[in-house]
Amino acid sequence: PWTVELSFTGRVRGLRVSGAPVWVVPRGDGRYVLRGHGSLAQGRSIELRLRFGRGDRGDQVSGCTVNGNECVLA
Repeated sequence: PWTVELSFTGRVRGLRVSGAPVWVVPRGDGRYVLRGHGSLAQGRSIELRLRFGRGDRGDQVSGCTVNGNECVLA
């Protein structure tokens, strides 16, 4: 199984994810945890598309980890 942890600046109101089946768990203070349904083979990747309600124009992703390791945002 895999987990993505995201942090946002500002006040994000909600997060929707497409591209893979995931559970979205809000943690408060602009933090969300995405838990993947099923496993992801070593060396494989998956693309997730995020839509979030913005509280401020300055909202952006300020941190991202996958299974505790930094991830790449494109």
